[in-house]
Amino acid sequence: MAIAWKLLADVRERHQRSALQAVGRDRRVLQACEAQAQEAEQQWLQQHQAKALHWQSTVAAAGEGGCSVAQMRQAGAWSRALDGRILTAGTAVLQAHAVVAQAGAVLDASRTQLRRVSAELEKARQMQQRSLAEQRALQERRQDEATEEASVQIWSTARRA
Repeated sequence: MAIAWKLLADVRERHQRSALQAVGRDRRVLQACEAQAQEAEQQWLQQHQAKALHWQSTVAAAGEGGCSVAQMRQAGAWSRALDGRILTAGTAVLQAHAVVAQAGAVLDASRTQLRRVSAELEKARQMQQRSLAEQRALQERRQDEATEEASVQIWSTARRA
């Protein structure tokens, strides 16, 4: 049974194109996840800055003597609310980093698949070239044998005459 190396190489090429598309898609997904993670980090930083700004203004008001006990309690309550926002933003950052790690693993798997498929394509092309070389060599041998046979026939005919 002869193997259709050309057909196999064509199939392997389609697999390689598909794997290349998957790597591109997974790279875009990873970039989007990284952008979301950066956005989450920015939100976390903004919440920290808001709390710092809150306490700076509270300290400035207290330094001027314009802060009552009720206002200090209100400042503390607002600080706890900001702590809750910071905690929520921190959780979002951790989740975003987990998604980035997962997307990175998917991209690594896609790249591994691309390397495997590319190696299979190269192997199929090499086998196709080897098969073509063997076919050419066989054709040359047959032609040489036919030439030799014709030469023997001519010599034999000439010798009889």
